[in-house]
Amino acid sequence: MKPWAVDFGAPRSTRDFESSNRVTLAERQERLGQRPAALFFVGGDEARREELAHALERRLWDDGYTAHVLGPRDLRAVRICGELGLISLVLADGSEEPSAVRAELGAEQILEVQCGDGEEGESLDSVLARLRERGVIR
Repeated sequence: MKPWAVDFGAPRSTRDFESSNRVTLAERQERLGQRPAALFFVGGDEARREELAHALERRLWDDGYTAHVLGPRDLRAVRICGELGLISLVLADGSEEPSAVRAELGAEQILEVQCGDGEEGESLDSVLARLRERGVIR
């Protein structure tokens, strides 16, 4: 056998081969150490939403988690990212409807983050606490 060839052994049924080779969401969650979620940054102005989302992305990354910021027009990616076990931080501008994503992903995976100024807006620490309460991160 050539050194780069792979010996898969005795032939198996297609069903056995497919089920044993697919990476499951549970396996992704275990490897990443997180559960998938989509956070919608709402309220406040665009600069405040971006500031908080990127600060959270950095904090999660520094703590060993995998998150990414998506623009308001990237909602199709939220479902795929959820299947990959990622945390999506969506910069909402009012054009998207979180309820449509909620129906696809499940309400437990969706959080809305209020980005208003002062008491109207959430802090980075309060968002992290909510993620821990929901079991998205440890």
